[in-house]
Amino acid sequence: MTLRVLVVGASGFIGSTVSAHLAAAGLRVRRFSRRRRPDSTPGDWYIGDVQDPVAVAGAVEGCDAVVFAASYTGDDAELARGTNTIGAATVFAQAARSGITRSVSVSTTAVYGKPGGIYGTASTVPTAPMSAASRTRLEAEGSALAAGAAVVRPHVVYGAGDRWVVPALARIVRTTGLWPGPPATTVSGIHVHDLAALVTGLVLTGAASGEVLHATSREPVDFRALVDPVLLAAGVEPSPRHASVEAVVEAMGSPALNARRLDLVGAASEHDSSDAWSAAELTAPAPRPLSAADVSWYVETIRAG
Repeated sequence: MTLRVLVVGASGFIGSTVSAHLAAAGLRVRRFSRRRRPDSTPGDWYIGDVQDPVAVAGAVEGCDAVVFAASYTGDDAELARGTNTIGAATVFAQAARSGITRSVSVSTTAVYGKPGGIYGTASTVPTAPMSAASRTRLEAEGSALAAGAAVVRPHVVYGAGDRWVVPALARIVRTTGLWPGPPATTVSGIHVHDLAALVTGLVLTGAASGEVLHATSREPVDFRALVDPVLLAAGVEPSPRHASVEAVVEAMGSPALNARRLDLVGAASEHDSSDAWSAAELTAPAPRPLSAADVSWYVETIRAG
């Protein structure tokens, strides 16, 4: 029997890539989102709100697995509660009622509070969320785990479709001439295609039910080495000057630039994800370099912004 997998948040950066990987693995993919991507391929689409039990029930019906990749990461507490807390609770309650036991929920290491440091496997790390977004995503994890889903926590996700990490670094360098964090800082990261491969593997194996796992490459990523060629291609001169995250935020003079988020790439970090790759029956990948498609996406996004 070929599994039918519902991907919630299928029009987003992570959800769209996960959908493509699941389909490439021969699974039947049903996509659920508030809107359909203009560039999306034909397929089984349900348009609706994750907070709507009727819409969610219709999407879940007939599925064998669920991937929850919807999220709100901004500063509006009500929007965070709606998408993350209520949305996840609605989806996983319906999944449980339908007897679905093969599910994966994509979360974030932001639930730890301070991003820098060396961490063991996710089950050993205490949580201390510091924002509405991270608090509600931790609540979303609770709904997923109660329904027997595996929860994966990436740290920094990059690749074509990323509108925050690399574009934000480009804006900072172009505006201030500064790079956040000390020289030679390496950060836990994962290319979106490797994250999608991990999620697909967990769906296929059905392993790690009710467990929390990190989702990172085998080694941390040198984002300076990754991003500088993109900046040059986009016409932004890479900066030789490094500064603390606090100094960069002050130099930007923008309240929208959140120091906690910037710490994700400015503070050295390493998260043990060996148990996740083992559960997915995959070999943990080395940090993936940017492809020509990734660079093209970033150059276009940086020039437009």
